[in-house]
Amino acid sequence: MSPVALAPPPPAPPGGGRTAAPTPGVRPRGRADLAAVATRVAVVALIAAAALVHASGMWDFPIRVDDEGTYVAQAWAVESGLGLAHYTYWYDHPPAGWLQLAAWTYLTDAFDRAPNAVGAGREAMLVAKLACLVLLYVLARRLQLRRPTALAAVALLAFSPLALEMQRRVFLDNVATPWLLGAFVLALSPRRRIDAVAAGAVCFGIAVLSKETVLLLFPAFLLQVWLHGDPRNRKFALALAFTVTALVVGIYPLFALLRGELVPGPGHVSLIGSAEWQLFERPGSGSLFDPASGVRGLIAHWMDIDPWLLAAGVACAPVAVFVRRLRAIALAVLIQVVVLARGGYVPYMYVIGVLPFGALLVAGAGEHLWDLRRHLRPAALVRRVWVPARVALAAAAALAALYVVPAWAREVEAATTTDHDAPMESAEMWVAEHVPLDATLVVDDAIWLDLVRAGRPRDQVIWFYKLDLDPAVELPNGWRSIDYLVLTAVQYAQFDGMPRLRTAVEHSEVVASFGEGAEQVTVYEVQP
Repeated sequence: MSPVALAPPPPAPPGGGRTAAPTPGVRPRGRADLAAVATRVAVVALIAAAALVHASGMWDFPIRVDDEGTYVAQAWAVESGLGLAHYTYWYDHPPAGWLQLAAWTYLTDAFDRAPNAVGAGREAMLVAKLACLVLLYVLARRLQLRRPTALAAVALLAFSPLALEMQRRVFLDNVATPWLLGAFVLALSPRRRIDAVAAGAVCFGIAVLSKETVLLLFPAFLLQVWLHGDPRNRKFALALAFTVTALVVGIYPLFALLRGELVPGPGHVSLIGSAEWQLFERPGSGSLFDPASGVRGLIAHWMDIDPWLLAAGVACAPVAVFVRRLRAIALAVLIQVVVLARGGYVPYMYVIGVLPFGALLVAGAGEHLWDLRRHLRPAALVRRVWVPARVALAAAAALAALYVVPAWAREVEAATTTDHDAPMESAEMWVAEHVPLDATLVVDDAIWLDLVRAGRPRDQVIWFYKLDLDPAVELPNGWRSIDYLVLTAVQYAQFDGMPRLRTAVEHSEVVASFGEGAEQVTVYEVQP
């Protein structure tokens, strides 16, 4: 018998000849790569769906409002070389927000492409929304949330009806939010680099210069820097974040100082005078505990659009304070809730700053609840708490599937198919057809720029707000110099502090009216 040929033994693996066992909890390389690719595809698909929903009907819903017209008119003034505003710039807001808007309209020729001036600004809001969604995903991952959880946070912000309506509008808060989220992303640099902290502080400073109310969230940003910092240089990182932010924000008072407009004085506006009015003299919105107050009405309006994300985000904040990785995000939400309760002035768009952090808290708190047994000791407590926690989370998911998703779908469908801007558009068309180019008009700022760009003299198209409040607006014969007024229902509530406007309306007759309720636009012809 011939000997049997044996195959040579396989080569021994390096390090002793034993095959290493897979590390528990670590995916094999191929599966990890596949999961990463699937995640990228899911993120791209989700962002694309959000872009489609946001862009569909963004020029028609919601109706244009005065603040939107103000910011696009100021961007146009910058682009046209007229200065920082189409009227006297009085330091009501730092100008970085509409400077960025002007960059968009100039580089993309948006004013000549969009159906109206506010529509040009809404294009920029779409870009800001997409930037927010990308940064929100990155922020969630740097907070060590799982990929599905991060995607859930993005979906909440992308498809919430309240977020959709507010983030479509040309508000400075929407310009500031990507910078704010970017600051938190950089504060959570995986390598805990000092230069990342400095870059995050620069982003936070730009956010403040875009909308000054972002400054309220500075303690949350500093807390994030502290919690994530390397213990060896944590104090230095905190001092650096504070100093860099102060230097960036300090550009604004330095600008006012160089113009001779830092402190109040005769014959000029001032930064400090404007701040005093904003903080101490502006009429407040009432108490949060007064059912008839303005702030309660504002909250009721937000909740009527979408009670789910706002209520859930605020409800999760007190609990998330005890979760280290979510603590700074929870503080950001709680600060904004406290401001609501303080009794000062609360603007309509204030909720924009709550929504991205609220979405993060809802998704992050859900993940923490699902993994509760990892955080509880002893084992007996785990058995008593973990199972009910998962049951509660499953019940909340079922509730969302049954009630929230269909409700959001109906609201999103309305937002993408309904034309709420028709009254404003009809009023503009009526003015173009029936009012001579040399007539003097008092109008809502939402259409001011459209009328000026149509060839009407700038000094004969007057923003209603400036009629009584800006000394630079001169009318030789007072209200008798006005030929027509184009006003929305919102302006009627402001007549008490504007006697010239009130008198002009009292001496006029309605010649055209479009829409009804809060969306009504009325054209008056003044009868001298």
